[in-house]
Amino acid sequence: MSVAWRKVGDVTLLGCDMISCDGLLVCTHTFDFMTHAAPEDLQIPDGRVALPMAGEFPRWVSGGMFGAQESLTEEKVGAFAVLVSAPLNDYGTRSIELPTTEGSHFLMMLNPEDAIVSIYETTQEFINSQVAYKEGDRFGNCSGPSHRIGMQAELDFLVPFLDLKPMLRMWDLLGKLQFGSCVVCMWKRGAANVNAGSTASGLGNL
Repeated sequence: MSVAWRKVGDVTLLGCDMISCDGLLVCTHTFDFMTHAAPEDLQIPDGRVALPMAGEFPRWVSGGMFGAQESLTEEKVGAFAVLVSAPLNDYGTRSIELPTTEGSHFLMMLNPEDAIVSIYETTQEFINSQVAYKEGDRFGNCSGPSHRIGMQAELDFLVPFLDLKPMLRMWDLLGKLQFGSCVVCMWKRGAANVNAGSTASGLGNL
């Protein structure tokens, strides 16, 4: 298996050549590579970049009783976008910003020797310390244009797990901050096929 940056519309993302992942916006292979590769093996490109995320979350089984079992989990993937500047000095330092529906927020400066995982850590810290639900909003609500009844059932199922799985809140807040949609919408977007075009895949929102 190999991974490589590719451009889809105005977004650059990391794709792998596994047949089972052909056309996917994100997959666990690209997440594992991105979070474990040495800095010299993975230099993030300039511009708008989609970074994959992965985590273990309670498994929803539509129409079944299995969804109520706390021990039943599965790995979910998603993605978030960052804006990466061109090098700001001869040393190669670049600025990383988090684009949102209301503008972009500065996250950090990235040096050539820094691992990309530092972007994940800074993003998580930013969301957990600086972002909160707006008045009248909460986990379990979603006004995303692609949100459907079945997705709301899955979102409702996740509400009792909020304290047990704090990453649910972080992913949900990040999704609402960047896309105006919930964590389930982020998962569905991550499973989209990018060969269908940037609008169909959800990349237009990245």
